[in-house]
Amino acid sequence: MSTVVGKQLTNIFYHRPHSKAYFIGCSLGGRQGINAADMFPGDFDGIIAGSPALDFNNLQSWRASFFPNTGFNTSSNFISAPTWINLIHREVLNQCDHLDGVIDRIIEDPTVCHFRPETLLCTHRNPTNCLTAEQVAIVRKVLSPLYGDDGTMIYPAMQPGSEVKAAAQLYAGIPFSNSNVRKSQIGVDSEWSHLIYSRTYRF
Repeated sequence: MSTVVGKQLTNIFYHRPHSKAYFIGCSLGGRQGINAADMFPGDFDGIIAGSPALDFNNLQSWRASFFPNTGFNTSSNFISAPTWINLIHREVLNQCDHLDGVIDRIIEDPTVCHFRPETLLCTHRNPTNCLTAEQVAIVRKVLSPLYGDDGTMIYPAMQPGSEVKAAAQLYAGIPFSNSNVRKSQIGVDSEWSHLIYSRTYRF
């Protein structure tokens, strides 16, 4: 209805009908764009639907999977936000920033960045400002797709470079808030732990 009224108002204000109509939205707006294309395909001449997160159920499973990978923020191998940002992200840029031909601290296409966290592994020569073998494994798991028990991909991987924003939330070492809500909805036993993440429970 708002699109129809908007076109009518455009006609009244400019004394002529519109020539083209476009929609742009991201996240919830992206889902609105997909819904508009599905239900009202004649409303717009073009739609840009950014990050619509259409597979919302599996998105929830993917979001909940980070905590079992990072462990509690009090564990000995937990990777803190400063380490993600100041050490790991710096190495991500070192390995992938140049791939687009320009050194500008921007990864133009993260899909071609095949980050190797083992370059940060602690050694006798470099015992500090580095990652333990367990932490290297954590980084690999965090940056890997989420697969089901049958090998089917549930959700794609986080992209290298996203750790600057993800460190304070996805990698914070605390359970996903929706996990408690979802486990009650699917009838998981009260003794179930957020750390015992089974892909059988796909929300």
